[in-house]
Amino acid sequence: MSRAGALEKLRHDLLAGPNLVPHNLNLSANNILLIRLSDEALQTASFLDERVVSPETPGIWVSVNTLREALTPPPIVPPLRYIFHIGHVGSTLLSRLLGEIRGVAALREPFVLRRLAEAHDALNTPLSLYDQPVFASLTRDLLTLLGRCSADKRAVVIKPTSAVGRMADWLMAHAPQSRCVYLHLDAEPFLAAVLAGKNSIVDLRGHAQERLRRLLRLRPHQPVAPLYALSSGELAAQAWLTETLTMRQLAKRLPDKTSLVSFDDLLASPALVLAAICAHLELAVAPGEIDAVLAGPTLTRYAKAPAHEYSPALRTQYLRESRQRNAEEIARGLLWIDRMREQGINLEA
Repeated sequence: MSRAGALEKLRHDLLAGPNLVPHNLNLSANNILLIRLSDEALQTASFLDERVVSPETPGIWVSVNTLREALTPPPIVPPLRYIFHIGHVGSTLLSRLLGEIRGVAALREPFVLRRLAEAHDALNTPLSLYDQPVFASLTRDLLTLLGRCSADKRAVVIKPTSAVGRMADWLMAHAPQSRCVYLHLDAEPFLAAVLAGKNSIVDLRGHAQERLRRLLRLRPHQPVAPLYALSSGELAAQAWLTETLTMRQLAKRLPDKTSLVSFDDLLASPALVLAAICAHLELAVAPGEIDAVLAGPTLTRYAKAPAHEYSPALRTQYLRESRQRNAEEIARGLLWIDRMREQGINLEA
């Protein structure tokens, strides 16, 4: 097959439907892994990362340049809806609830966006592997592919991993009419939720360097302690502060397109808050549909592993146990946040 023919076939396969998914971005090789997933896999997967790939998953690596050629002339990037979040705040649950709205395709944690965020960190610096026009084209190509709908869907809601929030404004700028909700929690329940996990310290240490770099960009003159000096509770507090400042920055830049939603509010008044979220995201909802969704099993299952039971009541018990077990570290974390406030950080700005 000629190169022109191969490009035309690739374009057809990419635009025929949502099943050929951009999965990974290899920055060193400058190529993208496309994998083929069924409609069921796309809708049910808790994570569109390495956990959705098996040795039997069909896939092909194509260069960034080849992808750009195949998508020339560029299709219009569809309107996208996002669930950004600060982590440990029920974003997967919200994604599953929205995915039960008729006509909504809900995608959870596409790995390629995490890799794109890593590249975005270096943009406009000597460390960047892409100049801004090339990176903008790459972003549009990936969002075009993630935003495709099957015949029975009208809207795509993407829930990235929490770390992708650091480039939320970049993503929003590259798809017309994009809108988002940003899920969050107050500091104390966030610390209790984060510290409850058996591997919490591994997760906190794994993200701590990127978060500290981000915090120093958000507040360049802020004095901070070195990471090795922070306890687990203080690392959790650093996570909450950095992600909350990131959220506030997006809301300040895009106030009309960004709705800040407390997870506790969603649990306390699910019908009211879910209706407000759908209205903000411009998702068409039939009369009685939200009540039907909430009457289903989703609120009684663990969103990341639906085979397991979970509920708001179990979450309350889970947090109560964490507060007892991690009382000292939660107190250290809250004190760390208070000190940062005393040094001039305004979380309401």
